[in-house]
Amino acid sequence: MKNELALLKAQLNPHFLFNSINSIYGHIDKTNPTARTMLLSFSEMLRYQLYECNTESIAIDKEISYIRNYVALQQARKEESLVIRLDIREEVKACSVAPLLFIAFIENAFKYVSSSEQHENRVEVLLDKKEEQLVFRTFNTKDRVTAFSPNGIGLANVKRRLELLYPGRHELELKNGNDYFEVNLTLNV
Repeated sequence: MKNELALLKAQLNPHFLFNSINSIYGHIDKTNPTARTMLLSFSEMLRYQLYECNTESIAIDKEISYIRNYVALQQARKEESLVIRLDIREEVKACSVAPLLFIAFIENAFKYVSSSEQHENRVEVLLDKKEEQLVFRTFNTKDRVTAFSPNGIGLANVKRRLELLYPGRHELELKNGNDYFEVNLTLNV
């Protein structure tokens, strides 16, 4: 009975949250399609995190959809001077991965991207498959004075998840250059 009550309570909290999002969506002026689209994307991302990520592995199509929604939110939020390149190759479609494995790297790319008026500000995300390896890459330009720590909690969490979920089956390389940061992750799938 306690477990059933806990389950019912856990379902109420997201239900309330999604009803609230729908109410907010209804109050956003119809002449503001950007805000309405952003809220719908956020709602889809939240639904994915709450209902589909409670598994060890997920079809990469679902993860790609989440990544596309996140990038779209960032694109709407960031300045027009930011160049975003999202390159997801067709070959990855048949893969499965641990849910939310790549998002910390993508979040950091947007968090630490440069805001230069003299140089191009750029974020790149690549997902590709080469033979039996899934290749993931993020790249972002950064300001030279950016106090970026490659040992932050998000990266530490991902590194630990990689050790646990892909022991001996992954390679992670972080490059912290003067004016860029790059992540290269290869998973044997």
